Amino acid sequence: MKKYHFPYIFLLLTLGDCPAQTQQVNFILVPGANGITVGRINSIACDPKGVMWFSDQDNRCITRYDGTRMTRFSHDPQNPNSLGGRYPEFIMADSAGIVWIGFMGMGFDRFDPVTNSFTHFRHRADDPGSLINDSVTMLLVDHLGNFWVATHGGLDLLDRTTGRFKHFLSQASDSTTLSDPIVRDLYEDHEGTLWVGTGFPWIEPADKGGLNRLHRETGTFTRYMADPGNPHCLINNKVRSIFEDSRGVFWVGTGGDGLHTMDRHTGLFQRHRYDPAKPDQLSRPPVAPNMGDHITFITEDALGYIWIGTFGNGMNRYDPVTKKLTHFGSSTDQPGNLKDKSCWWTCASRDGQLWLATQEPNLYRIDLFTNNISLHETNAGRVHTFYEDSSHVLWLGTETGLLRKDLTNGASRLYQYDPANSNSLSNNKVTYIFKEKQGNFWVATYGGGINWFNPKTGVFKRYQHDPVNKESLCGNDVYHILEDSQSNLWLATENGLDYMDRTTGKFTHYRKSPDDTTSLSTYLITYILDAGPNELWAGGYYAGLNRMNRQTGRCKLYLPSVFVTCMYKDADGILWIGSSNGLYRYNEKSDDFLLFGEGNAGRRISNVAAIVGDDQNSLWLASSSGIFRIDRTRERVILYNSRNGVEGAPNQGDYSGTAAYKGQDGQIFFGTGAGYYSFYPDKLIITSDVPKIELTNLWLKGQLIKEGSNGPLQQPVAQANSIRLQYDQNTFSLGFTAIDYNSPDDKSFYYRLENYDLDWRPADADQRAYYFNVAPGNYVFKIKVSNSTNGASAEKTIPLIISGPWWRSWWAYGLYILVLGTAIFLFDRMQRRRLIRKERERGMLRELEMQALRAQMNPHFIFNCLSSINNFITKNETEAASDYLTKFSRLIRTVLNNSKRSYIPLEDEMQMLGLYLEMEQLRYKQAFTWCIHMDPCIEAKDLFIPPLLFQPFVENAVWHGLMHKTEPGWLKISIRAEGNTLVGIVEDNGVGRSFAKAAESKSVEKNKSMGIQITRQRLTLINGNAGPTENDFVIEDLFDEAGHATGTKVILRIKPKLC
Repeated sequence: MKKYHFPYIFLLLTLGDCPAQTQQVNFILVPGANGITVGRINSIACDPKGVMWFSDQDNRCITRYDGTRMTRFSHDPQNPNSLGGRYPEFIMADSAGIVWIGFMGMGFDRFDPVTNSFTHFRHRADDPGSLINDSVTMLLVDHLGNFWVATHGGLDLLDRTTGRFKHFLSQASDSTTLSDPIVRDLYEDHEGTLWVGTGFPWIEPADKGGLNRLHRETGTFTRYMADPGNPHCLINNKVRSIFEDSRGVFWVGTGGDGLHTMDRHTGLFQRHRYDPAKPDQLSRPPVAPNMGDHITFITEDALGYIWIGTFGNGMNRYDPVTKKLTHFGSSTDQPGNLKDKSCWWTCASRDGQLWLATQEPNLYRIDLFTNNISLHETNAGRVHTFYEDSSHVLWLGTETGLLRKDLTNGASRLYQYDPANSNSLSNNKVTYIFKEKQGNFWVATYGGGINWFNPKTGVFKRYQHDPVNKESLCGNDVYHILEDSQSNLWLATENGLDYMDRTTGKFTHYRKSPDDTTSLSTYLITYILDAGPNELWAGGYYAGLNRMNRQTGRCKLYLPSVFVTCMYKDADGILWIGSSNGLYRYNEKSDDFLLFGEGNAGRRISNVAAIVGDDQNSLWLASSSGIFRIDRTRERVILYNSRNGVEGAPNQGDYSGTAAYKGQDGQIFFGTGAGYYSFYPDKLIITSDVPKIELTNLWLKGQLIKEGSNGPLQQPVAQANSIRLQYDQNTFSLGFTAIDYNSPDDKSFYYRLENYDLDWRPADADQRAYYFNVAPGNYVFKIKVSNSTNGASAEKTIPLIISGPWWRSWWAYGLYILVLGTAIFLFDRMQRRRLIRKERERGMLRELEMQALRAQMNPHFIFNCLSSINNFITKNETEAASDYLTKFSRLIRTVLNNSKRSYIPLEDEMQMLGLYLEMEQLRYKQAFTWCIHMDPCIEAKDLFIPPLLFQPFVENAVWHGLMHKTEPGWLKISIRAEGNTLVGIVEDNGVGRSFAKAAESKSVEKNKSMGIQITRQRLTLINGNAGPTENDFVIEDLFDEAGHATGTKVILRIKPKLC
């Protein structure tokens, strides 16, 4: 058996001198975890991470245990990558974390916990370089890295490079070989010597076995055998246990009453046999009367005690300092006791605790560091207050009186209320004791006011409430007393705060005034504390904390509605407030209080009943959960509760509170219902081990993810340095655990996703963090764990990156910018072109309109109009001349006004045409008639068209069609709507275009063609066509049945604008 004592040495250094009376050994049964039970454990190992491994014979598996969860690895004949045998006999973990398992009849396995892969080593009859025997009882890696295998056929040395074995056999004819082929123990001492224990107690004769020492240079052995005639040799040849302790003592355990220490230089053994007359001296437990009882292990714990385990009668713990022996193991089943006698295997975890496997079968965790806090019963009821004077006399205020206890001899005296003696204590319920500077005591009581007490005479002088004396004490329920610098007293009472002038014996009252917000917040004052030269703190019953100016009586309220139970100012001058809500710390700079543990994923302490500090400036608190220790860094919190013999303080229904006190020699006292607890803080063991946090699993949308090249995990999540997820993998959960065996059920986990969570979240029992629809980004996942058993805490962080979709990547945004820039450029270019084209079109339209105006208002028309006016005047037709001139001026004014606008109402255009036709009708002596017909569904005032659009065609109809007609003619203009287009028709019954063309001069024809061409271009621009089209307007010649011309029809299509 390989046993490393180096971790023990480390723990011994960190723990220091720890007297035995402050601790107790607890055997804690470990039946299993998370639904997995353990059977008969043959071997136990601890890997470099601190994980415990068990070889379970009954369940035919090996089991991994981290303090919270157990995981089994079983044998599956159909799976070559499973455990290689059904009977795991031995298990060990090397320095690299590889687990090695020896089997009875199936060789041994190498197991890699990272890859979950097994490699099998077997005996093969046709291969002399294979394992010598398949029954493997032990494995050992020595300081040179050599791998040794103990079997039932001898000792093997494995070459891990080639996988070949070198055999060391037992030959009866050669005394330099092993003394017996059945090897049961291997041990390397501090000098690098390999020791081999042999012999099997159940199947071999008594003379078989022995202890062997290997000489590495020659590969030979020295045998150490039992000799009945030699008292300095082994007492029995069945060697199962070899061990070297931290002091260099070399121990050998054998069958029978075979506990030995060996001088390795002389080869002599000293036997330590059991003596019934001296049961507490060094020996193994008495030999059980059954075949095979032998010493199964010898080891050393973190405190330096030697443990000797036996197969048939439990085990002994030996103290090398006191030379005393303690036996464990009985059939009595009591909590904390070892009820088994068949001790088989032990192993220490990294925290220094021992693990014990028995053949009953049971698995125990042996807690060596449980501090037992002493309870001192007083038979006087609850202790509310303490005071220790210079003579080492402890005064206790109790439910039944004032108790004086001499700490040197234990003598005590109880002072009580005597109705017949006015100089006795005024009430038996003593709530506070205070010793004044003159050496006398002030004693506060519940129901009896306060008492001045002379301990030399035993006389009490009472100060009580007198209803007829306003300067007497305001109430007889007094909870606390404070002496100021002038030796005057301040008293917390049921009716407010009282100030006592020691000179006059008169009291000044400070009470709550409902009309004054600067008065005290309550009548019932529970605790008072000095706050400076002119101020004091006064706590109330569910009324908060008052800071009162002693001179003015004005108060400032803090923590409203909080029940203040106690106050304490530590060595750094920091004020601490105990309350039903928890522990508050005062921040002088911000002038406010912060609840301890809030915002720091720490342990919240509720129902704080009392506070006191020790010589190291650690805080000690009484609460409903037990006694808490907060170290001087205020980072480490330890709870002492029922496992330490401490019961929690009662809930604060009793205003008189719970006492906490530090004695002159540093001893801490806490009052309780049956008496008081006392201890020296520096004598309590505080282990230095810290929980080790591990990630266990990753789930995506509820599906467990295994490592692989195609997934988010390239390696197991426990080994991952970071976790990278895709944008559609943002609903996930992470499992975690902490390797910690100090009260495994008392671990508190908190987790936080930095840059996502605002505060720490407490973990549920499944130890799993859940997140849903987390936005892409860079995060840090953090886990904290704390254990109140030793106050240790740990934190683990791992970066967690959620990648955004490709369309939100940097290169995608670059592409977006490029596309957007290109689009803006093209849009700008098109807009510029459109604006330029539009400006050109506007210019062209204006020019065409002016041309249309010039074409329509030609000099010939104006000359004719003026001639007609002159003709009317010559003939003395003044009325006709005046009418004609009026119409002419209106027409010219209308044309000029409309020419300033790009669009005019259709109604205005028709009115202008009517005015023009009236003039032409007058000029031609009513030679034709005309009419304008508008479709009733058309709102002429709401539709806009360019001005003078119809005029060229109407003018052509009059001049070129109707002017040459001998009989009366007619002209008709009609307007209708087709969808969003106006259709205008100008129709006459004139001579037709052919006759008119022959009759007119070329200049007239040219002017006509220009007017029509300009109108065509205007319609093209108005209708938004790329160029002139035949649909803009159509001119049709009309004929009768004989083919003679009967007139002309012009059809115009116009896209109007709405108003």
